[in-house]
Order: sequence, then C-alpha cells, then structure tokens
Amino acid sequence: MRRRRGPAWNAALTLREQAGWGAHATFMNALAAEGFVVLGGPLGDGDTLLIVDAADEDTIAKRLANDPWSLTGLLEIASIQPWTILLDRDVASAKDQALLTRAYEAFNARDIATALATMHPDVEWANGMEGGVVHGRDAVREYWARQWRLLDPRVEPRRISAGGGGRVVVEARQVVRDLAGRVLKEQNVVHAYELEGGLIRRMEIRRSSP
Repeated sequence: MRRRRGPAWNAALTLREQAGWGAHATFMNALAAEGFVVLGGPLGDGDTLLIVDAADEDTIAKRLANDPWSLTGLLEIASIQPWTILLDRDVASAKDQALLTRAYEAFNARDIATALATMHPDVEWANGMEGGVVHGRDAVREYWARQWRLLDPRVEPRRISAGGGGRVVVEARQVVRDLAGRVLKEQNVVHAYELEGGLIRRMEIRRSSP
C-alpha cells in the first residue's frame, strides 16, 4: 500500500521534524513488531510504501486509522493493492516447503500418521500447551492427543523461509477454539525447524503476537 502526505504536512520540515513524529514512530514500530507491517519506508516521490500482512483492505484501513499521523492529517492512504511474491532470496527450498506444508495440513486434518511421517524418529517438538519439549514420535502423538481432548487448534502457514543456521522458519496464523467452536485465541506465531535427512528433527516456537 502507498500513503501520501496529507493537508497537515509541513513541506518546510523533514520527516522526523513533523509534528508528532515520536508517537507516529512508536505506533508504526508496534505494527512491525507484531508482524502486521512487514516492510516500510519513504519513496523518492514523498509517498510511503508499506508491505503489510492482512486479510483485506478494510483491515488495513482500520489499523492505520489509529496512526497519530492519520488522526492529525499528516498521512493518508493513497492506494491499497494485493501483492503476490514470485521471487524471494530467503525462500526455503521447494522440498522443505512441501514437507512443512504437508505437516501443517496433516495436523489441521488430525491425520496423525501423515504428520508423524514428516518427523525424524528422534524428533524434538516444542510443547506449546504445557511447556518444555517432547521427544520422539510417540511423545508427539501423546501430546497432540492430550491437546485435542481439550482444544481445537488450527495453524495455517503464511510464509516459509530459510532461517539462520540452516533452519527453516514458518510464519503462521494460529486459531484456537474450544470443543464447542468458540474462539479462545487468535495470533501470529513463528516456528523454527531443523531438518535432517528430509525430516523434521526439531521444532521450536520463537514468538507469538496478536
């Protein structure tokens, strides 16, 4: 999306000299920290380009309406357009993407056999519900069984990329419901994977945000 200078913009001042810069910067940094804003910065023509992770235009407009610079007329939305990424230097290999996509699809379908088949026999898996780590396929099976007796979680990967140290990083959206279908939690999560021999050797939860 592009944002343009509004009627309150003072052309005699630099970006950081505009009224309310501190509040605006704090607001935008918070959006970036939670994963809503992926990339952003000023363009040569004075507009600002933002790459955001959102479901639709209405969501974007509502979130940015609370920006102090939106409220004071310093910035306004010029356009919002969808963007399909076809080239990415940090993208994970097709083989790794396929493996992890299969794992998430199997988890969401409660297809334990297929999900466990993506894992190394000695897999180490983060226990997001109780804390700690479970070891081995049987322990993962038992952990999921306990979880599914209490909750109905779904995790949809949005981006799978190559991370540091040979890891593969998955940015995903997690929705947790109770067994009656009521939403208990909805958040962005980041999972980091270590792969060995084409299988998942370790999974850790790096962070979560609304």
